[in-house]
Amino acid sequence: MTTLTAARVELAVAAATASPRGVDSQDRVLAESARTSAAVVVCDGVGSHAGSGAVAELACRLAAGELRDRGVTAVAGLPAVLTGAIADEGLGATTMLALAADDAGEVGFCLLGNGMIVEAAGLPIDETRVRVAWTELALPQVELRGGRPLLASFLPWPGPGAAPAAVGTRRLAAGQTRLFLACSDGIGSEEERSVGIGPDGRLWRPVDPAFAALLDLLGDAWPSLCNDTDVQSELEKILATALASLLAAGQLEDDATVAALLVRSQESRP
Repeated sequence: MTTLTAARVELAVAAATASPRGVDSQDRVLAESARTSAAVVVCDGVGSHAGSGAVAELACRLAAGELRDRGVTAVAGLPAVLTGAIADEGLGATTMLALAADDAGEVGFCLLGNGMIVEAAGLPIDETRVRVAWTELALPQVELRGGRPLLASFLPWPGPGAAPAAVGTRRLAAGQTRLFLACSDGIGSEEERSVGIGPDGRLWRPVDPAFAALLDLLGDAWPSLCNDTDVQSELEKILATALASLLAAGQLEDDATVAALLVRSQESRP
């Protein structure tokens, strides 16, 4: 947990993973916070390749090192760094999702491959209930060929140049609390999320049932995320409990990993 009195920005990170198959997951995840910054990285090894766990481990370590050294400014360059550093040796493949934040309330995100990155905010329903509203910040790079969706980017990237990725930034205003989630495809599954073209010409995706259940659990815990002094421990407990509940309810069909970055930006006091 990082508390910064001057900027009145608090950062917390946590991560959890679960596998319905009862075997070692090929997902890799890292969550780190320091005095002025925080970052999370999720790498989801492609299950059909035996060496994907090693590729995911390498991608996670490289991305974490970049974010640790350069913070939010490193996010936009991650696709080029990882594409150049991870050679195609036929051992496996992985996706990569990353979030980073600093003490000014700046948040950067990058998604390479599948999964999704979302920004969540609590909306009060009444005195005791909160609904979690969410916005998709990054979705898989999808190409539609013959009406069928095809994912367009994994590591290693076999083409010239850097792999295509969804990259962007957000800045929180004073008084906002936002939870940013990096979800592997076990939570934002391509099989469960139909892809089509909406009336406005944009891709649309129905909500994955496991992700909807996760949002419900986050809604129950939202007041504590906004108010608890030990929000780091609370966030860790929420994610672990949520994935355990989804696993017990049979709502996970694949390895599922969620990393969370909480940013509380409060009004400065004179």
